[in-house]
Amino acid sequence: HITVNAVAPGYIATEFNEALQNDEPFNQWLFDRVPQQKWGSPDDIANAVCYLASREASFVTGQTLAVDGGFTIAL
Repeated sequence: HITVNAVAPGYIATEFNEALQNDEPFNQWLFDRVPQQKWGSPDDIANAVCYLASREASFVTGQTLAVDGGFTIAL
């Protein structure tokens, strides 16, 4: 009864990448490629991890959950 999953985060707004968040050319590049046209939040990742650790995901295994605002499907 062991599940093994992963979370693949997209661009998440944190204090460590504030310079990129304030870089207009980078934001234009990012928003042109992310269908949701925004940075993700740490809570977006935390919620995905909580789901995978919950009983609701007990039948989910061997998956990588992309939490990236659609970046991977828009490439």
